[in-house]
Amino acid sequence: MTKKLCFAIGLATLICLTLSAYWAHSHDAFYPHHREDLRKDEARLTVVFITAGFVILLGTVFYMVLRNEKQESQRTHESEHDRLAGAANEAAHVGRATLLEGGTAEATILAVLAAYAKRLEFVWNPDSVLVVGNAIRCQIGGDIVVVRIFNQAATDKIEVKASRDDVTAGSVLEVVLDE
Repeated sequence: MTKKLCFAIGLATLICLTLSAYWAHSHDAFYPHHREDLRKDEARLTVVFITAGFVILLGTVFYMVLRNEKQESQRTHESEHDRLAGAANEAAHVGRATLLEGGTAEATILAVLAAYAKRLEFVWNPDSVLVVGNAIRCQIGGDIVVVRIFNQAATDKIEVKASRDDVTAGSVLEVVLDE
């Protein structure tokens, strides 16, 4: 269940309880014996225990629903992260191989994007992207993919980051060119 659905159910329950209290009060106007029953000490204790039990039961149900929602959200987040990390890592390896074969930065970036799209089984048109330079950010399906080729500490590196909603994963590989 989503948080909006839990909130809606909680709000509906609160409204129902409020209306029930109104109906119970109007019932007491027609049947005054209930009012007399609550004046007795033993009846008060019974009503307090029944009310406390109901509140505890309702709280337990809401706690269980929210806990299960959090666990489901965590599992979804982890599986989405694994999917993005696998696709980014595979695409980075394709880019590394292209660079090792002597490909240009633009050709490498196109190869990385094509490999990413192929891994996720998206239809991607390489002519839809104009690559100028050593980095690009584009959308493939619902994923945002960032590819960068850069030099750090006298070593060429290729970085592929993928994100969707609030989940991000990436891969950075070193490229050692034989001179």
